[in-house]
Amino acid sequence: MAPLLSARKEMFAERWIGEDAARYGGVGYGNVSIRIGPKGRARGERSFAISGTQTSGMAQVGIDQFALVEAYDVRRNWVRACGQVSPSSESMTHGMVYDLDPDIGAVLHAHWPELWLARWRLGLPSTPADVAYGTPEMAQAVRKLWEQCAVKTSRVFAMSGHQDGIVAFGTSAAEALQVLLEHKRMI
Repeated sequence: MAPLLSARKEMFAERWIGEDAARYGGVGYGNVSIRIGPKGRARGERSFAISGTQTSGMAQVGIDQFALVEAYDVRRNWVRACGQVSPSSESMTHGMVYDLDPDIGAVLHAHWPELWLARWRLGLPSTPADVAYGTPEMAQAVRKLWEQCAVKTSRVFAMSGHQDGIVAFGTSAAEALQVLLEHKRMI
């Protein structure tokens, strides 16, 4: 969990995760997750710890600000989680990313206006603009990007229907953060 907390701390410093009265009506933005348990679990049962709803504005977080997602079903729009906080509304999208490849170990969802606006110029794989975040349709759009091989090598995509939404993933939180930092040099 320490590597995920470290990545989140850096994302908070970059303002890719947080809460700001001038952005998104003051609602918290961004979330992070890390796979928990063995790689061999079936799709929909690849457990992960994800930051809780509206914990993004906290500069320092601990394990109590994370929920454990034990199972999820995109078709039923269903997530089973436990913990002291409710899981992020993006849990289903995170679950879909984990379902894409058992080697994916961490998912970072940043809100990064500069990269999001440059997504087309940079050729960033992007979900359709008419697909809302936190929905089964978003999870399916992510799966389609994977099937088109668009995100297999980039390990990052933009959520065109979710203002400033960028998602990076890797085998670890450090690797997923490195993907974001590599894109920082491109802008």
